[in-house]
Amino acid sequence: MTYNNKIINRINNITSFPSHYQSYNKEIIDYLYSVHQIATKSREKGLDPSSVVETEIAFDLADRVERMFDIPLAERLRELLNKEERTEPAALQLAEEVSLGKFGYLERNESLEKGVRVGLAVVTDGITVAPLQGISSVQERKNEDGSDHISVSFAGPIRSAGGTEAAFTLVIADHIRKTLGLGHYKVNGYGDDEVGRYIEELRIYEREVSNFQFRVSDDDIKHMLTHIPVEVDGVETDQAEIVVHHGLHRIKSDKVRGGALRVINDGLIGRSRKLFSLVKDLSIPGWDWLSDLEGGLQQDTEETKAKTSHFQDVISGRPVFSMPDKKGGFRLRYGRSYNTGLSAIGIHPIIPIILDHAIVVGTQAKLNLPGKAGIISFVDTIEPPIVLLKDGSVMKVTSSNIAINIKKKIDKILHLGDVLISYGDFLENNAKLPMSGYVEEWWAQDLAFAIKEKYNDIIHCSKKINIDNQKLKQLVENPFIYFPSIQDSIRISTKLNIPLHPRYLYYWNNVNISQILLLRQNITTKLIDKKNYSLTLSANNKIKNILENIGIPHRLDNGFYLIEGEDAYSTFFTLGLKSKINTNAKWKNIEELLSSLSGLTIKRKKSIFIGLRMGRPEKANIRKMKPPVHVLFPISNSGGIRRDIIKASKDDSLKIEIITIICPICKSNSLGRICNKCGEKTVIIKTCPRCKREIKGKTCGSCKINGLPYSYKQFPLQTLLSSAIKKIGYIPRPPLKGVKVLMNSTRIAEPLEKGILRNKHNLSIYRDGTIRFDTTNAPLTHFRPNQINTSIIDLIKKGYKFDIHGEPLKKDNQILELFVQDIIIPESAKEHLLNTSNFLDELLVKFYDHDSYYNLKKNEDLLGHLVVGLAPHTSVGIIGRIIGFTKSHVCYAHPLWHSAKRRDCDGDEDTIILLLDVLLNFSKEYLPIQIGGLMDAPLLIQPIIIPKEVQRQAHNIDIMNKYPLDFYKATLEEKFPKEISNVMEIVRNRLDGDSQFYNFYFTHDTNVLSIDEKKCQYSTLKTLNEKLDMQIEIAKKINAVNPNEVVSSVLNTHLLPDLIGNMKAYTSQSFRCKKCGKSHRRFPLKPVCTKCGGELQATVTRGSVEKYLKIALTLSETYDVDNYLYSRLKLISEELKSLFPIKEEQLELTQYLENKE
Repeated sequence: MTYNNKIINRINNITSFPSHYQSYNKEIIDYLYSVHQIATKSREKGLDPSSVVETEIAFDLADRVERMFDIPLAERLRELLNKEERTEPAALQLAEEVSLGKFGYLERNESLEKGVRVGLAVVTDGITVAPLQGISSVQERKNEDGSDHISVSFAGPIRSAGGTEAAFTLVIADHIRKTLGLGHYKVNGYGDDEVGRYIEELRIYEREVSNFQFRVSDDDIKHMLTHIPVEVDGVETDQAEIVVHHGLHRIKSDKVRGGALRVINDGLIGRSRKLFSLVKDLSIPGWDWLSDLEGGLQQDTEETKAKTSHFQDVISGRPVFSMPDKKGGFRLRYGRSYNTGLSAIGIHPIIPIILDHAIVVGTQAKLNLPGKAGIISFVDTIEPPIVLLKDGSVMKVTSSNIAINIKKKIDKILHLGDVLISYGDFLENNAKLPMSGYVEEWWAQDLAFAIKEKYNDIIHCSKKINIDNQKLKQLVENPFIYFPSIQDSIRISTKLNIPLHPRYLYYWNNVNISQILLLRQNITTKLIDKKNYSLTLSANNKIKNILENIGIPHRLDNGFYLIEGEDAYSTFFTLGLKSKINTNAKWKNIEELLSSLSGLTIKRKKSIFIGLRMGRPEKANIRKMKPPVHVLFPISNSGGIRRDIIKASKDDSLKIEIITIICPICKSNSLGRICNKCGEKTVIIKTCPRCKREIKGKTCGSCKINGLPYSYKQFPLQTLLSSAIKKIGYIPRPPLKGVKVLMNSTRIAEPLEKGILRNKHNLSIYRDGTIRFDTTNAPLTHFRPNQINTSIIDLIKKGYKFDIHGEPLKKDNQILELFVQDIIIPESAKEHLLNTSNFLDELLVKFYDHDSYYNLKKNEDLLGHLVVGLAPHTSVGIIGRIIGFTKSHVCYAHPLWHSAKRRDCDGDEDTIILLLDVLLNFSKEYLPIQIGGLMDAPLLIQPIIIPKEVQRQAHNIDIMNKYPLDFYKATLEEKFPKEISNVMEIVRNRLDGDSQFYNFYFTHDTNVLSIDEKKCQYSTLKTLNEKLDMQIEIAKKINAVNPNEVVSSVLNTHLLPDLIGNMKAYTSQSFRCKKCGKSHRRFPLKPVCTKCGGELQATVTRGSVEKYLKIALTLSETYDVDNYLYSRLKLISEELKSLFPIKEEQLELTQYLENKE
């Protein structure tokens, strides 16, 4: 058995895979280890900081945790995980065993720390850096009475764990405390007001540093600190200082401790209910006090809507499309298309056309339900918009061609149509299910149920109601494609006693009963033939407003409003215009009135209207450091502002801080593990930072301090650069960009040869040595070949042989189910990855003396190649296989792939890196030494996804082909999603079998994954004025948006704070040298740079301070903003006049006398 087959067997023992995934997994493993072998052989040449591949391969959670801490615990963890559905019990048990020394003896504090870190690693899926760098230390400390307790010190990266997991760290610490028999933490020891310190510190952080996710009360902070059994401490993370409660005995720093504060605010208190539910389920004693907390109020949720507007943080230029529950907004439609879910929502593709692409695929939308945000996807099987044209006509825009032809004629968008949101997203956010409007998929199930109840089968039914059985079957099975005529709809409703088809419903609930009766009284009916009517109404504003609110298409004809076609027939029938109305009747609601008039059941079309505004624009771009860098090589200030290595090499006195590596044989300097002159192994020389002597041990014998492997010294850069150019055979174009200083622990630099080749291929490097492409995450479970620009032949080669119906793949419009690790990348990434592959091939040949690997000639050659997907704040990359390309600026991938990275699709942006680049060029030695330096680095790679171990949000994705009738009935009662979980199928139900990988169904098909326009208008417009104009024009154009509220929000949350902040920045600014870039806190007495004598310039100019003033004043005077806001702007205007007084030119004496006369 080969090594790769052993790996496959190992993976099969972890979870169950379907048969068609066996060859798929083998292809990934074979590719991975062939590339790994190339990287290993290249690294063995000793030209890099390490002679081995530094990214390790981990196959499951147990593997990841074991490699994270280098403790042999994987088998034990797998054993524990197999016993429980959740990871928390395993985390508690494993933390206990580590602290008790079952995996090797440890000193007390070390055992405490390792136990807590391992426990946190388990609950964070072994993906984030929180266990390594989010916890600074865990110590046994003393209370004032002499009793022992545990203190957990947090650092900034704990944020990557998530609020609940960060808080659960303290539950793990408490479990270890009980196991070891340690005491309870007692607050306010040694006469210090520690409670007051935490309250003051938290409020200072809110004011001066950053916002929290929750707003918590002082009483909750006090209650938490009084009852928590372990101490919450932290290292200082920001420069904001404590004013009152400083110099405390047990709190070392007098500056704010961001990590500790986030654990308290967004974890323990903010998620107290969730944490209490968790510890209660796990039967953990001592945490009942959590139930006494009020908990935090999360921003932009139903709990805070009464106190703060959902639109309070509207950014200039980012449009508002629909205000919450405003007539004409996006109607909530339940369901999941194959490109929605995992926070992604669907709107009709006509919307971006009629809004001049103010929103496109991947644009982040801020929502009021069910979560805070999601990206935009297109679904063309939901309700399209209804518009008012400049000639007074109202029409439903049913196709893209129509939209293109009429978009310049549109005066107002009366109804935006539907927004598709999945049950799974409501389940994930535990949000109530608002009442559903009556929609086609609901009607189809009513039809199927009625047929079965009354006639038992379709054939018998079709004979009785005189409708073709094939047509009935299509209406049941394909409700988004086939619709009954209005006459057939009435016949079906009459014979089967089901509601009128949703196609012939309007937004009757947008008006009241008296308005409907007024409309009815003003209609004149004309019978065109047996099947067609035309309705005319007198042209007055009241009637016009009613028609527009209801959404009935009509046009102006000879001074009358004319309703035609099926709209006329359905309106005629719904309003019961054939018969007289009983004027004495009383109706409870609109539906009862219309049902009474028509003689049929008329359901409510209206659901709730979702608030939706633009968050961030979509992204697909090369990751660049600021400023961009070709190679991690230090040149101090000698390269000028552009940090040009070529320029710096001409400085004979160049001094840099760099590692000292010497060849023991030829004594030449080197940057690799093997001397490039004589081939011998090099050695790192340590020197004393004080006396500068070379030392052989760890510490200096004279100074008694640790030696450093680097020093600040003169460096022969010209010689090294010439040698690199000669080896590569290419003279780089200036500037060859380096860095000023290195931040890693040894100050080891990258080989210049790599930078020269990146310069040649126009590529930039990230801080860990890799070349990255960032793109917005988008979900995809199915696709058509014509949607991803891949040929049928290529797809068959990649394993796509059958469509979802089991039919052989022959046509490019067949629907295929996506393999969980296949991805569709943006077209804009093709050229970048092609350039990167060419760089890697040339690097292999010219630097490592190895055969090239990729040999790609055209973009399509990228198909089948593997990349690594990596999310910020994590340290584990997930293997993905490229199978297609999209015009949109998103990376389409399976929800399980995104969740394996611990991400969703609410606007998150992750990076993709060619696999060989990670294995060959990534080095831990390049990473910054400071806390957080391990974040966003591929320390580990996971080759195969294990669905059970991905982020739990993906487990809540619904995978049904239709929502059952019980679901729609539950929405009428606004039940919570968990209350109907027994009738809904989600991924979690599949985790025990091989169906966890396939047969994921969807409720709504879509023919549109992307459109020609890749970027939203916000990204294409250049100036703020243009963006603001666009934002306000859209607000005026959409019926569901109030332009005055939009302008007020923009002024309050963007322009006004910027004006105030810029004024403050101007009065406290520093000055920068134009030559060397040195910053001066104050302007020197001699107005030149104190370092190089260069000219100084201000970092904040008058123009940057005043740039928003004119815009802000114009907006406040043009639109209806409140007086307080207007007054504040006028006061700022006066302050700026005093800050920048108008200079009056002094007149000559003759001019003065002339003016006097």
